[in-house]
Amino acid sequence: MMYQSDAQVLAASTIERRGNLRLDCSYPAQVRFHGMNGAKVEKGAIISNLSATGMYLRFDHRFELGEGLFIVARVLEEPSELYRPFLIASQGVVVRCESRADGQFGVAIKINQRRFLSEQLRQTKEQTTFQN
Repeated sequence: MMYQSDAQVLAASTIERRGNLRLDCSYPAQVRFHGMNGAKVEKGAIISNLSATGMYLRFDHRFELGEGLFIVARVLEEPSELYRPFLIASQGVVVRCESRADGQFGVAIKINQRRFLSEQLRQTKEQTTFQN
């Protein structure tokens, strides 16, 4: 019979199994979801990392596994005079939600749909929405 040492178990559990590269970041985002009474809620969050198929948020709300979210993130790279900001609008589901030491929650999301938008398009839509 063969037993694994603690070091072997730890090494096996830290192997990266994701198929897509992740970008460590700190992008502001707006998250829309349904609250306890079914009403739509929109709150700010920070995206800590992002890939083609998922993202990890820091958020002040606990979510259930499988809960659907709509996220709009503002991506701004430095130096800002070289890069224009753009928006990523994503729909996804919660695949993990964990308590963090700072009192917030770490929320892993599997992205089902995403769309890239220009900052100007969002401002135009907001002006039209608020005028009606």
